[in-house]
Amino acid sequence: QRGSVTSQSIGKIGFVALALTTFVGLFPISARVADPLFTRPFRTGWQYKYPVLLMWSDHIQIRWFRDISEVSPRPKGESYTFNVSPEKQGWVEKMVRGTPSPNGNAAWVIHVKQLGRSKQQIRLELLGDGITGIVYDAYPEEVVPLWSRLAGPLGSLEILAVHLVIWGGFWLLLRYAIAAKRRVQPTVGTISRWVRFSSDGSEEFTKTRDTLPNPFLFATFPSAANPLNRGISQ
Repeated sequence: QRGSVTSQSIGKIGFVALALTTFVGLFPISARVADPLFTRPFRTGWQYKYPVLLMWSDHIQIRWFRDISEVSPRPKGESYTFNVSPEKQGWVEKMVRGTPSPNGNAAWVIHVKQLGRSKQQIRLELLGDGITGIVYDAYPEEVVPLWSRLAGPLGSLEILAVHLVIWGGFWLLLRYAIAAKRRVQPTVGTISRWVRFSSDGSEEFTKTRDTLPNPFLFATFPSAANPLNRGISQ
């Protein structure tokens, strides 16, 4: 009995450990799956403010705008460019991630997709309590906004909801796989045997019953035909 209790305890500990491991391990996948929820058609208005990346030969600057005309097309006399050339991409990304955020409790995130020598798709956002950013096509002298990247402080709840769905789906699939495996494995039952003797002491018949839920596994055999009687002396 003590061994049974110990096995049950180990089983429960193992289950909890597996549940925690999968909950943590699946979170990066859930965050990636939930990420498109924060990409929306480009929005304009006084309440929306977006960053754009300006580059010089020796430094960069992240400038905020409410109307794209404030920065693009590039005004005459300005020497900056919006273009991120392939050979400078690594340097630019490092400089952006090292740029302090306006409020000090967020971090800059940048993804540059090269679409040609003079065209890139840039995703630039500030990630903290929420997300504020933009996805745009960058050319040497202008940018074309594509999508807004917006999420408030409650955006984390959306990620959590997606994560719970994925995590729950994983356990449902695991349970289904285990159940399917058990169905194809033969189940060992127990066989009970009853023998009735006549008044002169001879065996009249033997009844056998298997505990498996199969109607064909319950049968009454004559004594001589019963396979359980083979090798048993009367």
